[in-house]
This record gives sequence, C-alpha cells and structure tokens, in this order.
Amino acid sequence: MRRTRTLSLVAATSLAAGLSLATVLAAAPASAITPGVAAVVTATPPATTATATAITSRPLISPTVTRTSPSLVADAMCFVNWYVQSQTATTFQALVTFRNPTSGTIAPPWTLSWSFANGQTITAILGGATSFSQTGTRVTVSGTETVAGGQSHSFIVTGTWNGYTNTTPTGFSLKPPPGVYFFSCTVTTAAPQTTPAVITSAAPATCVIDYQVPSWWPGGFQANVAITNKGAPITGWTVRFTFPNGQRVTQLWSGVNQSSGSDVVVGNASWNGNLPTDGTAWFGFQAAGDGPSSQPTTATLNGVPCQVI
Repeated sequence: MRRTRTLSLVAATSLAAGLSLATVLAAAPASAITPGVAAVVTATPPATTATATAITSRPLISPTVTRTSPSLVADAMCFVNWYVQSQTATTFQALVTFRNPTSGTIAPPWTLSWSFANGQTITAILGGATSFSQTGTRVTVSGTETVAGGQSHSFIVTGTWNGYTNTTPTGFSLKPPPGVYFFSCTVTTAAPQTTPAVITSAAPATCVIDYQVPSWWPGGFQANVAITNKGAPITGWTVRFTFPNGQRVTQLWSGVNQSSGSDVVVGNASWNGNLPTDGTAWFGFQAAGDGPSSQPTTATLNGVPCQVI
C-alpha cells in the first residue's frame, strides 16, 4: 500500500518567511518522510481575525484666526461718535470721536473710514489727524497719534453738503497698523459729554482773536487777524467767525481759506500751525463789503470760544 505523509504547515508562517517547498521538506524530520512515498504538503491558511476600528464622527471645528498683533483683540464694542458742531447752507463741521476697543495701545498710523449717503465731500481735517482721502462716497482719515487701550481720540472734519440732506455717515471701520484687519464700529450722534467752557468777563479766555482793519475803500477792505493761544500747546489750528453784515473774503494769505460766504473758516499754513501757550499766529485777507462794520463779535479756535478784541 502506498502511504502518504501529510505535513501540515501554517501557510501564514511559510508565506511570511518566503520558504519554498524544498526548504520545507528539508526542514522536516527524517521520520516523517518514507522513501519512495510521495510527500504531500497541505498549506492550511491561518484563521484571519479582522479588527474593526470604530470611526467616530467629529463636529466641524472653525479655523482659528491668528491676528498679527495679539494684544489688539477687541474686548469691547468699537464706537464712533459723529457730532455736527456747525452747519451752513452748504458747509458743515463735525467732531469725530472713536474709542480704541482693545486693551492694547494703537500705535500710528491708524485709519478710520466711513461712507457718506448724500454726496457730502470732506474739505479739511482740523487737528487730531494728519491726512484724508475720498473716493466717491468713501472717506479714509489717517492719524499719527497713539491711542491707549480703552481710550478715545477725536478730530474735526469740515466739508460741503447739498443743502437738503446731511445724514450721519455709515460703515465706520477702524484699522490699526499693520492694517491687515479692522474693527467695524457702531456710530452715535450724541453731543460730546463734556461741560462746555463758559466764558465770562471775569474768566480768562483760552484764546484771543485780535481783529484789525488797517485800510478800506468803497466796496472792499483789508484785515489782519492775530491768534493768541492761552491754553495748552496745539498743533494745527482753525479759526472760525461770521461777518455781521454780509462781507466775504476774496483773497487770503498766511493761512488756508475754507470760507463760504459770510462764514469765515481759516486753517493754518504749513509753517505756522504750532501754537505754544501764549504763542501767536496771524493771517491777513482782503474782502468785499464794508470794512469798518466787519469785525465779528464771536470767534473760535479749534472749536473753543475766544475773546475778540
């Protein structure tokens, strides 16, 4: 009888080791192989155990936005107050105040932007900011002042309007340097919460306007205006007053003429904008109208009432 020896090997072992059939037979004990009897090797595949890995669905996580200046993270609302200090038939002057909504210091240069709705146009910046630009209805003002965390900063703008509607601007945004992000600001229109100074005859004025008319002629005159600052030093000044009898400026020197009709608005020239305490600057002009009756009764320096002499 022909006898058959069956060698049971674990298929996984021989496959993993890369063994050939000859190698398997050579490794088998001699007693397991009978000469002249065919050896049949049966490869029994090992039991395979499948391990299932549970997949747990996870909620979507919003990406974290890293600001370039971690200290300038808003911890309060950004507010801008737009207060129209004065307005004529075609011009206006507004006090703009914004609050640093962060606990960090906003270093210059910062920008504050907004949009007009009624075709208003900015004509000048009066102190508190250094430059402005306007493209269509969008205005951007830049400043070089440092604004501490949680503190407010103000500047004055002058402009023109259509004489019918002068609504409050919208879309205010404050952009600290390096200018890669900005804060959207809520706008209010309340009067500044400060007690206005009451100038009486017994109280010292914070500024003095010396108005002189050295010469006049039929239908015109020349006037010189000296401004003396009695308050804290200022950088950049604007003088405002109104002629009492319809006079109007026709030519002006040593200042920037922003007047409209009888409403006189004069800003500093490039070389006389600094006014220390008790410092004096002046400008002169020619005007149409009666000279002797042209002296104004009231005037302001950067919005502060002055004594007129």
